[in-house]
Amino acid sequence: MAEKQYVAALCREGQRFDETFLLVEKELRTAANGKLFIRGAFQDKTGQARMIAWEATERYYEALPRGGFVRAKGRVEVYQNRPQLVVESCVPVEEKGVDLAQFLPSTTNDVAAMEKELRAILSTISDPTLKAVAAAFLTDEKLMLSFRRSPAAVTLHHAYIGGLLEHTLGILRLAGHVAPLYPVLNRDLLLLGCFMHDIGKTVELAADREFSYTDSGKLVGHVVLGVLMLNEKIEATRRSGTAVPEIVVRQLEHLVLAHHGEYEFGSPKLPMTAEAVAVHFLDNMDAKLAAFGQAVRDHPAPDEAWTSRQFMFDNQMLYRGSAEERTRRAGPSAERVIERTDEETGGKRVMKGGLE
Repeated sequence: MAEKQYVAALCREGQRFDETFLLVEKELRTAANGKLFIRGAFQDKTGQARMIAWEATERYYEALPRGGFVRAKGRVEVYQNRPQLVVESCVPVEEKGVDLAQFLPSTTNDVAAMEKELRAILSTISDPTLKAVAAAFLTDEKLMLSFRRSPAAVTLHHAYIGGLLEHTLGILRLAGHVAPLYPVLNRDLLLLGCFMHDIGKTVELAADREFSYTDSGKLVGHVVLGVLMLNEKIEATRRSGTAVPEIVVRQLEHLVLAHHGEYEFGSPKLPMTAEAVAVHFLDNMDAKLAAFGQAVRDHPAPDEAWTSRQFMFDNQMLYRGSAEERTRRAGPSAERVIERTDEETGGKRVMKGGLE
């Protein structure tokens, strides 16, 4: 049986492939010579890759199932410093013969360990009211199951199973270091805000055969969904006998509503409390540095000091440093992580960047 060819390993010019992929994007376009071609993206658990099929027809295009599985043959070409899969033949594949676990990217970290650490951090909240609100979320088993599984985005930062948990834990870790440095911050409010800021993504995003937006995600969005979920938990907290003052409710709502920081980034409100300012910048920091690291690690040309242009960073190329610099910066422990990731997943994840 031939070894499976994962997307992350398809990066060398001229490399041949014959493999089953999840077709997550497709678009029929017209070339300068008037001929039709298909542009899209293939996905498996190691990430996504751009695909292109030249000299297509409308019938060929319609036969390919967006959000479905296809068997594709072709070759790799490097275009604009990024690998692109040039498809020579492509046919639909029945889902019943496919192992779905091979097609959704997943965190390489231990989900159970991450959740344990997250709960441990939240257990340090000392204010009884805020502790009770946190408990209302943490004891909701259905919600926490979704929280453990959800990506943090569809195509941007932490776009993989377990990504929302990983991203939220990253912000909570940062908050633990930042809070003691600024007396203006209410540590308990900050920790709860970090935990709740993206909780609406458990409803906004679907992670079945692909990462996509639910109807609620498209019509309402995770910011407003998060506030609605918060209000439900506050009512449950009050019913259990814990009083939650209205001013506390307003501050918690504000932490969710303002976490994108700017109107143009979809924030209904600008941050107007110290904790809201901190949540916004910690959120942005974790998202961008995670995306930066992924872009540096997954650039297909190991000898190049710059990445391809990155959408999250205003389409700028990012400086990777020389191969020697990257090895020295990574150190022995990082090398061991990369080796384990390759062994377990067939290659490293490909993650696009952006605050979402």
